[in-house]
Amino acid sequence: MAEEGGKKVMVAIDESEFSHYALEWTLDNLHNSISTSPLVVFTVQPITDLSYLSAASYGAVHPDLIKSVQEHQQKL
Repeated sequence: MAEEGGKKVMVAIDESEFSHYALEWTLDNLHNSISTSPLVVFTVQPITDLSYLSAASYGAVHPDLIKSVQEHQQKL
C-alpha cells in the first residue's frame, strides 16, 4: 500500500456502463498521478431478484434453496 499520506484511489464498479466509465475515466485522467499509488477496484454483485417466482410456480423451488440464496446475499 502507499506510504502514509500518499494518494489512494478506489473505484467501485458494478455491471452498469456508468461504473465502467468511471473506471476508464480514472485510468485515463489519473494515470500519471496514481502511477505509484494503489488503485483498488471494488466490484459489486447485483442483488438476486427472486420476484420471478410466480404464484403458479410456488412450491417448485425448495425453501432451503431460497433460504440459501438469501443468506448468501446477506453475506455480500
